[in-house]
Amino acid sequence: MIVNSSLPPKRIRYINSPLVVSLETNPTENTYHFVQSLINNNWDYDIIGIGKPWYGFKSKLQYYPNYLQTLDPERLVILSDSRDVFCVRSPDHFVYAFQTFNKPLLVSLEIFCQGAPDDSAVQNPKDIWQCVPLNEYWKYQSIKPTIRRYVNSGLIVGKTKDLIEHYNWIKSTTWKDDQAALGDYMNKFPNKVAADVHASVLHTSGFGINAGVLTKKQWEDSPSLAELTGRKNYFLHLPGLEASAGQKKIYNVVKKLISQDNISHNWLVKDYPKNTSCTWDTGIADTSIEIK
Repeated sequence: MIVNSSLPPKRIRYINSPLVVSLETNPTENTYHFVQSLINNNWDYDIIGIGKPWYGFKSKLQYYPNYLQTLDPERLVILSDSRDVFCVRSPDHFVYAFQTFNKPLLVSLEIFCQGAPDDSAVQNPKDIWQCVPLNEYWKYQSIKPTIRRYVNSGLIVGKTKDLIEHYNWIKSTTWKDDQAALGDYMNKFPNKVAADVHASVLHTSGFGINAGVLTKKQWEDSPSLAELTGRKNYFLHLPGLEASAGQKKIYNVVKKLISQDNISHNWLVKDYPKNTSCTWDTGIADTSIEIK
């Protein structure tokens, strides 16, 4: 169970607010830190699957669709990993941020493809087990991808009905890995998925992998003070903790910063003197705020 029993595995207060859903069959200390970051930033959430069997990443293809069937089809849901994710911003502007992408689904991108900084690990289709290059997707979008070229299924956003549609399609295929399946889905239905190429809402960072020295792309992919103080994206994902000592170190640095300062969207405002005006960057547009 979650290490700190004072943190409930479920908190759903509002029927129309964005809901974070995370599959965790055996909660760890990291799950606790994820839940604490959601509470600090005032999100509704549900940690599902506690105590159920884990069959690898294909478990997501079973547990998530079953749970989504219990929700309102129009509810906005964030499917998130828990052991390597932090929530770094309140949900105040999240719905609007999602709507600006104008697609049913919004997904996070990463700079690595099965451990490689390019397509070299998946030149032979038989070698694909987790990463599907998004060649058809980028061609359809008519844009040149940034340093982030590959989808990571650790953060997916969409209305319940659209997430279910995506999972129903996967069930009709032979894919056993949810991330590879998502990449294939994006190539086949590029009009249904928006990729967060600038990590403005969802940031999956590989900065610490291989101690951050493999490629200069990792420098640009580093978690920033802007996001750690609630001024940019809403979720920070640091995959590869078990395989990378460097990535684990970055996770611990972020954990320390967030746990010590209880950083949230509102944290920065408190230091402004009363009766002053400032320009507040919501991540979407500049908004003038007068502090009383």
